[in-house]
Amino acid sequence: MNYASVDYLIGFLLSIFLVYSIVPAKARGPVLLGASFVFYWLYSGTLIFLLLAVSTVVYIAGLVLGDIRLMNETALPALPRDQKKTYRQPMNTARRTILNTSVIFSIGLLLFIKYYNFFVSTVDAFSRIGLSTLSWLVQPIGISFFTLEAVGYLTDVYHGKIAAEHNWAKLTLFLAFFPQIVEGPIARYSETADALWAGHRIDYDHIVMALELIAWGMLKKKVIADRADIYVRNIFNSYTSYSGTTIAFAGLLYTLQLYADFSGCIDIARGSAELFGVSLPKNFDRPFSSHTVTEFWRRWHMSLGSWLRDYVFIPLSLSKPMMRLHAWSTKHLNAFLGGLLPESAALLVTWFVTGLWHGAAWKYVLYGLYYFLLINAGLLCEPLSRRICEKLKLNRTGKGFGFFQQARTFVLVCTGMLLFRANTASDFFGMMGKIFSDFHISQLLSGAALMNDGLDVGDYIALGIGLVLVWLSGHLQKKGSVRQRLMQKPLALQWAVEFGLLFCVIILGAYGTGYLPVDPIYGKF
Repeated sequence: MNYASVDYLIGFLLSIFLVYSIVPAKARGPVLLGASFVFYWLYSGTLIFLLLAVSTVVYIAGLVLGDIRLMNETALPALPRDQKKTYRQPMNTARRTILNTSVIFSIGLLLFIKYYNFFVSTVDAFSRIGLSTLSWLVQPIGISFFTLEAVGYLTDVYHGKIAAEHNWAKLTLFLAFFPQIVEGPIARYSETADALWAGHRIDYDHIVMALELIAWGMLKKKVIADRADIYVRNIFNSYTSYSGTTIAFAGLLYTLQLYADFSGCIDIARGSAELFGVSLPKNFDRPFSSHTVTEFWRRWHMSLGSWLRDYVFIPLSLSKPMMRLHAWSTKHLNAFLGGLLPESAALLVTWFVTGLWHGAAWKYVLYGLYYFLLINAGLLCEPLSRRICEKLKLNRTGKGFGFFQQARTFVLVCTGMLLFRANTASDFFGMMGKIFSDFHISQLLSGAALMNDGLDVGDYIALGIGLVLVWLSGHLQKKGSVRQRLMQKPLALQWAVEFGLLFCVIILGAYGTGYLPVDPIYGKF
């Protein structure tokens, strides 16, 4: 059930909203949980038992962690000082064991389902020991997303940032909430759990703003992403038949397609949640205005980036091995390199995990390592870059230098997206080879590279209108929420904008002959 489909918007979402509106407030949380189970069943059938297994293990582990913490807080103040350490040590060991066991179960299930066949085929390619892949192994939707939410919840309970949840249904709804189960965003328990279960009253302003966000997401998905997919799919599936110019344009177009598809579906998800009074975390913040690759990843897939920072990078950076590495490198190297070496080691692991999280293929591993190399090179070269700019008297804060940084970052991002979209890692290198050996700017200027496959002049006009609207929206967002400012305008202007969005989706959307429905790109992760 595609988020951008009539089946979801009219058949499912509207039905659930109507039921939610008429039941008592105390029943609205269970309604959302039941709807999430139905949604998951429609997508993954009996694989819903995996979601239920994870939620049950996480629920029990969280309760035990919370009880042990409560025992510590209750007993320790009453004990003599010399007995506190003796009492605390076995308790802390038990807590760590419970956390590690439950996290290993959740992550282990993800690794087995998503990566077993990849691991087996990789080992067999090098060793020829005859390991067999499992044809029956099917990945349920959302496992990469709800697993991270489960691990985040357990870690926060362990550290005492949140209290353990005693209501299994409430915790399960947090993990299974249907608008975000397919593509995210990845929420923290403290951000959404209470709002999900509270049972909000129906509010006109919230409904209007939610529908605006859904319509905006539909515009990005149907007008830009689904139309661009025609050209992108043809080029990437048979790149050897095209010039490097066409491949480079396809890489550019795919970067815009992925942004429109992913952010559009996230907008639909966030708008769906807002209908029920739930604010999901923001996942994009004008990423193409970034001056560096590091800034780009602070603005792109923000919920994944913040999760990896808080639960992978920071714990690694503060771990004992990294502390020892920092002490050694500071002693034997200069202060700059001494601080950079342990940070680079933590970054390497984080970006390896980032790449592998996206999929069971070597191209995704290389994708993560690509960004590791870029970010690490930026850190390493920063002192040299600063000195060069000082000698050349370049204003690093000026508009000209800022434009150069944005253009450079965009080219690097498009290159990464070329790897991300390529069918295999070898295809990526083949495409890069053609770009460097068979690139002719005249093909772009004449329009030959644009018209090679799939799209006609009308498609490019619709695509251009959609991109201009997205750019304009990003420009307006610099001054704050466009939707909130629109709600302060006259009612006639509000309805004009809303009907304008709706007509753009209907008139300019990629429907009918020649257009194929395109599933959400991030839904497969």
